[in-house]
Amino acid sequence: MTEDRVLAFLKEYHVGFGNEIASRELERSLHIKGQTLREIVNSLRCNGYPICSNQNGYFYASALMDVQKTINQLSHRIQRMGKAREGLQLWERKYNRK
Repeated sequence: MTEDRVLAFLKEYHVGFGNEIASRELERSLHIKGQTLREIVNSLRCNGYPICSNQNGYFYASALMDVQKTINQLSHRIQRMGKAREGLQLWERKYNRK
């Protein structure tokens, strides 16, 4: 299963902050597409595996701080998406009045 391969690869070669692997490099190494990788990472996280990420790529957490930073990053992205949704809803309401 591909999830198992991603998990094993990160746990073996990319543990802790500073040992990230860029998404494209991970995709090439495991012969998977970007969308598939993002879905796998999301699934692993949903199942409680500490798969972290930052601007340099993905890695398996080696410390609580790794997970906390990833949680903060995800929270910030959720807030930005919410603002984008609100902007589109504003446009939608204006459009529906016409």
